Amino acid sequence: MTKENLDDITRLLSLDFDELAWVLGHSPGEAKAIVDSAVTSSLAVCGLVDDVSGNVDDVMASISYKSDYRKEELILIAAPLLSLLEENVNFSWVDKIHESENLFCTDENGNDILMAMLIGWNVDAIEYLIKFPFYFNHKNKEGKTIVDILYSLKNNPWSILNSVKVGMCADMIAEKLESEPTFEFIEFLISGSQYSWAYSDILAGVRKSWNMNETVAWNTLLITASMYWEYRLVKALVNYWCDIGYVGNWWKTALELAQKMAESRPDTEWYRDIVNLLTIMSNPWASEAIMDYLIEFAASCGATPNPYAHFMGLLSKSVNINVVDTNTWNTLLNTAILNWNEPLMKLLLKNWARTDIKNMAWLDCKELAKLKWNVFYQNFMVVLGDVKREEEKFNKALDFLSSSADSGIIDQLTFIRHSKDLNARNWSWDAILHILAKKWDLNSFETIFKLWGDIYMRDNKLNSMFDCAREWKNIKLLEFIEQNYIPF
Repeated sequence: MTKENLDDITRLLSLDFDELAWVLGHSPGEAKAIVDSAVTSSLAVCGLVDDVSGNVDDVMASISYKSDYRKEELILIAAPLLSLLEENVNFSWVDKIHESENLFCTDENGNDILMAMLIGWNVDAIEYLIKFPFYFNHKNKEGKTIVDILYSLKNNPWSILNSVKVGMCADMIAEKLESEPTFEFIEFLISGSQYSWAYSDILAGVRKSWNMNETVAWNTLLITASMYWEYRLVKALVNYWCDIGYVGNWWKTALELAQKMAESRPDTEWYRDIVNLLTIMSNPWASEAIMDYLIEFAASCGATPNPYAHFMGLLSKSVNINVVDTNTWNTLLNTAILNWNEPLMKLLLKNWARTDIKNMAWLDCKELAKLKWNVFYQNFMVVLGDVKREEEKFNKALDFLSSSADSGIIDQLTFIRHSKDLNARNWSWDAILHILAKKWDLNSFETIFKLWGDIYMRDNKLNSMFDCAREWKNIKLLEFIEQNYIPF
């Protein structure tokens, strides 16, 4: 094989399936049929696939992955384990960690310490160890991952007798896996769902294609989970990078379906949780804006300790602005309140940061504000009230625009909902007021303007709204703009 051959192969492998089909002179359907035929009809190929997958599984089962901690760090990490582990396993695990200089070392069965503690229902040890970056796809010598151990614990008679301990251990592992899910964990959640039948056809398609956005009857796993209010499954799927913006059955995204459910049952907390989660995850640029602010703040700190340094690390790994500091259980909003950082508070609240998350002292952001002097609390409630009014106006605008049968306005609604910005621009660089003005819909234009539509935004030619009205010879619009336009 020459370098040119290898370059050609790697270039072709990097192409999307449709692009590859076009390069090879086939339609995507023809190319798929050729590949399926080659794999299913050739015993040699099938045998090779079985051999390779079997060998990989065997190798993976025998590998003990290595932690990056230095010897001095491991001494500090392992020290608390002496009091958390049971007497008979105490010294063996601590000694193993020190001897191998590896927190993720394994025992004679190929289990790492986290797997061993789950098998032994050691609640305290799991609560301590779960903070460290264990590899959840690691397999022991029986070929089992930590998710497989969760499966077996669920059906073990001894587990039923110790259901409280097992439940606490499983919840801690599951909570970690919801944020860093494996495919096996998603299967585990589906198997435990009372609606598992609703996922079966889609899951079968996912197993064949390894496409988490596989559709059956226009539904994906994420849309189905939203429809059946499965919060933990929704969280895992979103963190597995399922497509939040996919429009499925009933021409709705997962978020829009969850919002409809929440409207029909406003008393049910899980509906609201799913709406909050999908709202945050479908708006990743909110996290980017907050990160930009934190970077500027860090630069201005100089030698002064930065109270948000830890959150910068957390936000760099997640788009969730409600991420919690595991030491204090404070969110970034709580921390901003404790440091009375009004710009950061406003930025978080405008991006719909949750106000109901309690810290280790069981205090939410309002209760934290109350602990400070009275003026502080009053100021905080003013900020919260301003944001609430903005949110109400935004929702009124959405309701008003949703009643339109115009396809251009409906398309624009998608941009507005996803960005949480009434003045969001579409691919043509038009905002909603530009679209309404071009349609000569003055009544709708006035309504959206009163709900804080930005009359000062320029179009794709950098023309002001005043210039546009004049160009379109729209006299009524021109008069309205002249009455409400304040030149700067």
